[in-house]
Amino acid sequence: GSSGSGSSGSGSGSGSGSTSNPPPTPTATAKFISPNTSTAGNWQTSYGADGYSIAASGQSLPSYATLAVQNSSLWTWTANTTAQRALEVPGGGRIASCWYGAFTFNVNFTDGNTHQLALYLLDWDNRGRSEFVQILDAGTQTVLDTESVSGFSSGIYLSWNISGNVLIQVTNTAGPNQVVSGIFFGGGLPSTSSTAPAVAVYAGTDQSTEGNWTGNYGNSGYDIEGVPPSVPSRVVFNVQNAQSWTWSSSTNDLRALQVPGSNSGIAATWFNSAPPGKVAFSMGLNFMDGQTHQVALYALDWDNRGRAETIQVVDTATGAVLDSRSISNFVSGVYQIWDLSGNVTINFYQNAGPNAVVSAIFFDTPAAPSSSVQTAGISAAFGWQASSGATSYNVYRSASSSGPWSLLGSTASLAFKDTTVVAGQTYNYEITAIVNGAETAPFDTFTISVP
Repeated sequence: GSSGSGSSGSGSGSGSGSTSNPPPTPTATAKFISPNTSTAGNWQTSYGADGYSIAASGQSLPSYATLAVQNSSLWTWTANTTAQRALEVPGGGRIASCWYGAFTFNVNFTDGNTHQLALYLLDWDNRGRSEFVQILDAGTQTVLDTESVSGFSSGIYLSWNISGNVLIQVTNTAGPNQVVSGIFFGGGLPSTSSTAPAVAVYAGTDQSTEGNWTGNYGNSGYDIEGVPPSVPSRVVFNVQNAQSWTWSSSTNDLRALQVPGSNSGIAATWFNSAPPGKVAFSMGLNFMDGQTHQVALYALDWDNRGRAETIQVVDTATGAVLDSRSISNFVSGVYQIWDLSGNVTINFYQNAGPNAVVSAIFFDTPAAPSSSVQTAGISAAFGWQASSGATSYNVYRSASSSGPWSLLGSTASLAFKDTTVVAGQTYNYEITAIVNGAETAPFDTFTISVP
């Protein structure tokens, strides 16, 4: 069969009236993620972890959303097939079916958070269908996003991060009618046949790059809140239970993230709050190529509200904690960097301030920034995040992770270069802080292998 294609677009609403009565402001949001033509009907590893509705089959809706299908007709091409482009039916089998006609989905996300939603479009009988999908604010009728698709006889998913009450309208531009075969809530269910185990190896922190990520991060792709995403096809990525906020959509402040194709930056964030010990929001990442990739998160306490948070990487399938990092004092922005593989979930916990925040995720790093862990020749340079109240730092080294530890030196900066290393050896480091004249316990430990 032919492959499908999707193109991103945008729409705007208009209203009439005097200048004292402008059109109402939309309360819903819709941010397009990407088209996907490779998954076919095998949705359970990529979509629908929270719920689904499959035309002429069954549905299981999440507690945070309501779904109404208006003015639709149902058609089943085949209720039992092994064709991979037909949608999996939970419990077994596959079905090729659709809603068709002048129908509308009304989806209301009632919890105030942003959730992933995906549609599956399938031109099963290869009738040359083309159509465009519009997401509208249900209250104001403002068009939030428009996507056009054609050549989808092999099936195509369109996915968005959406909040609020929206209408989804599908219009055919070629072929006999418009069709949608399924609607899915949330990311993918844990795969029992993952191509690689879930692994997270901490690679360092960076407080010096600030918003100047271009050339330092995102060599393969990125998702910056408030900017159209460019996520690599090898990873299924979604943001779960987060809200969106923009402090400044255009600024020259160096802490703000560079906007691709622009000379200005944006200060925006995903956020949410939760009681101590409870997850505020999450990110799901499923690396489908079986390889390890570097991922960097950028967190920014733009309005200096004293935020502190814990970022925890867990195995999506088992819930096992793979790594955990706590950050604070990040009014100038901080990157946290890992080497990841498999299917992982990144959980954000609020420790202090009004909420937990993260502004962007970047995939693959072309060159390590100056304050992340690095090796060069027969020296090892590394950096760390500031510790609250510290006036200086002590750097210790050991050949074993259990010690004994030797003091290498002290510094008032957030970086250190060890020039006494030997090529081919591995070293363990600990960083302590001097606060009010007293030395703290180690607050950062890491290992460097010298080439």
